[in-house]
Amino acid sequence: LADVRRTVTDVRQDSNRVYFRTVALMGNVLRTAEETHVLQVRKAKRLTQQMVDMTQTDESMLVGLASIRDFDAYTFAHCANVCVLSMLIGDRMRLDKADVARLGVTALMHDIGKTYIPATIPNSTGKLTEREWELMKYHTFFGVKELSRVNALREAIDSMFVSIQHHAQFNGNGYPQRPGGWKLRLFSRIVTVADYYDAMTAYRVYQKEPITPDKALQFILQNAGNIFDPFIAKVFIQAMGLFPVGTIVELDR
Repeated sequence: LADVRRTVTDVRQDSNRVYFRTVALMGNVLRTAEETHVLQVRKAKRLTQQMVDMTQTDESMLVGLASIRDFDAYTFAHCANVCVLSMLIGDRMRLDKADVARLGVTALMHDIGKTYIPATIPNSTGKLTEREWELMKYHTFFGVKELSRVNALREAIDSMFVSIQHHAQFNGNGYPQRPGGWKLRLFSRIVTVADYYDAMTAYRVYQKEPITPDKALQFILQNAGNIFDPFIAKVFIQAMGLFPVGTIVELDR
């Protein structure tokens, strides 16, 4: 029993360290991107590899950490949370460890294009104007532009596809629209589910009362086959369980 307690403590400490290092990494990545520095893709790969190891050891630790919110660092934490949840899906789909790590990198970088959007738009407390909303949609293109500056361009291809496709829906709707529709890549379909879930359950400037985790899962279930790949939606719901971390359950007497 003493050995077990020590092992669980080690996993918890490692999970905390890797998660918050990843949040810090995203803060640094977004800041340096604004200053036209090279993206730290290799460092992101090392961190996501560690997160893969944590997920395979005890996924509940990292999933629990993904429910932690920091209002002042929403974008940073959002990228880390989507990374954790995407790798959870990838692991449950029995993807190779190397593929889960690649998936984690693409999830970390999926919103990198928002560095091109004036901060007043995503932080607006009111309804966006039509012009502001159209500019906001362009973060998918800006993401591809930013990722194209990576030195090891071959390592950024997956991230480019996820950046451009993570708001494209399974049924052909969403944005950006493409003549003939998109042939959505697997990583893009996975990140879309993780992105929606984290965005719905987060505290944001224009969302003071986030949707509860169980309601978010219900939304994903109801939109499986429309917004979401039905198989990936099923895998995610099964992985999170009926009452995911962060759910408040009231019991009848």
